[in-house]
Amino acid sequence: MEKQIIYHSITGKKEELLKTIGLVSKIWPWAKYFNEAYLNWEYNDNPLGRVIGYNAYCNEEIIGHYAAQPVEALINGNKEIGLLSLNTAVHSEFRGKGIFQKLAKETFNAAITNGYRFVYGVSNKNSTLPFVHSLGFNLICPLDVKIGIGIVESWVDDHKDASPSFRRVWDNKTLSWRFNRPGNIYCRKSHGSGSILFAPTSKYGIYTQICALRDNETLKGIKKLWRINPISLWIGVDDTVSRAKKMFFYNLPDWFRPSPLNLIFKDLLGRDCALKKENIKISLLDFDAY
Repeated sequence: MEKQIIYHSITGKKEELLKTIGLVSKIWPWAKYFNEAYLNWEYNDNPLGRVIGYNAYCNEEIIGHYAAQPVEALINGNKEIGLLSLNTAVHSEFRGKGIFQKLAKETFNAAITNGYRFVYGVSNKNSTLPFVHSLGFNLICPLDVKIGIGIVESWVDDHKDASPSFRRVWDNKTLSWRFNRPGNIYCRKSHGSGSILFAPTSKYGIYTQICALRDNETLKGIKKLWRINPISLWIGVDDTVSRAKKMFFYNLPDWFRPSPLNLIFKDLLGRDCALKKENIKISLLDFDAY
């Protein structure tokens, strides 16, 4: 007899978080950061609201999981509320049964009911295909991975540039929450009237730039960076990085990169948002890679 699968919306309660960690630890045993404190921060503490998502249960154990996090963004110059597609997982014994598609569609239906207008995400090579072909996401573009000397002057709180087709909106509350990610090892370096936020990579002495931010209270408590090696890594989408004459950053060779990361987008209202890479601004601040 086939095992019965039941679907429930995510509540964010402790017992549920622990069962989610149990599922994820079987699929990604190397993801040591994925603990109760991290998941509680990611799912429950966001000032914009708790995650929208669904779990699939079999015999009271979670065997499938999909969660999306509330965000604010400028879409073609208009401020809208939407979701960042976060964590997807299906137990190996239950794959090929349409569970992932069912979880995602239930999540999107709940999102529409609650007034959310879009979902975006950053997917790897293997997960991009099901998002695009099974769930109707648009593959916008691969993220750029650049390495160089100095910093990327793409300020989070500088909106003087032309209205982007897509850009996350951050305020002090959401920035403070973002910078208090459990297990983070952020550091900052002063630059002009602001600071550049960094995180170390697995390569000794090489740091990745998270964002550039004008000095404000959200940076209090983040230690200052001192280092000899000036080489930095930058991951994101921002046409000004390629065009700026004073930024000495170059595309990282393909053979040195991990699995390519793709920006994907789904409009929940069925609109044609016509997002174009040259008018999109995405940095590591905008998806939780570090």
